[in-house]
Amino acid sequence: MGLKLLLKRNLAAIKGVSKSSQEKRASHKGGRSEVTPNDLGKARERSENRSLIEMEYSSSQTRASTQAIDLFWSVRSPFCYLAIARLRELGRRHQINLRPVLPLALRSPVVHDPKNHVKHQYNYMDAARVADMLGYPFSRPDPDPLTPDPATNEARAIALTGRCVVAHRFGCGLQYVEALSNLLFAQSADWIHDLDQVTIACGLNPALFDEYTNEHLSDISAEIENNQQALGSSGHWGVPLMVFNGEPFFGQDRIDLLAWRLDRTLGNTSN
Repeated sequence: MGLKLLLKRNLAAIKGVSKSSQEKRASHKGGRSEVTPNDLGKARERSENRSLIEMEYSSSQTRASTQAIDLFWSVRSPFCYLAIARLRELGRRHQINLRPVLPLALRSPVVHDPKNHVKHQYNYMDAARVADMLGYPFSRPDPDPLTPDPATNEARAIALTGRCVVAHRFGCGLQYVEALSNLLFAQSADWIHDLDQVTIACGLNPALFDEYTNEHLSDISAEIENNQQALGSSGHWGVPLMVFNGEPFFGQDRIDLLAWRLDRTLGNTSN
């Protein structure tokens, strides 16, 4: 099954769960949904969303520069979560191009061995202690984004990856993946029901966000596939991966090394 069809099915399923949850919560609160009119009123209007998306997406296709950092990102990686706050700070001084990819288990099943329980247990133990060292809350996502959606029998991570692509086109990619990572790894025991809150936190209208996503399934899936091909050619297979001037920097513990390289290469020319 092609990525476009998988993306379409999973987006519909994951939004169906979110909508059903919002309706149930509204009934328990006397008809008041958690996504209030005041929240939506603070989000951007339709014309602003459209113009911003088209401006951001078209400019991202033409502004590729050797001074930009490509950030390959997976929604399921705890180390992406641990890196995002520092990467957003780095993004205040340097251009970062968010390039979402599917989790390793989906994009490279040969590399990802689901039977290697020791490796997976170590990764989460390591992520937990790094989070403790950094002072970040940490827990495993519930449900795991790799867990098949009952409506599609496909991993929910597919839909989440598509939403990250759209957020980047809206011009708030890093902000979106930070809010989503916090939802998955730090805040919610049932993150599916709070996805609209992530969109609103970025100042976006959830309905228009979803509308744009559904209208651009082909190029969103193509972008994900292009990102994965670029990741495969980068010199590493994991995430978070930052690539600057063709040089890969893998892992949340290489951000300082990347900053050193940027300062050494660019000097005072960076924004």
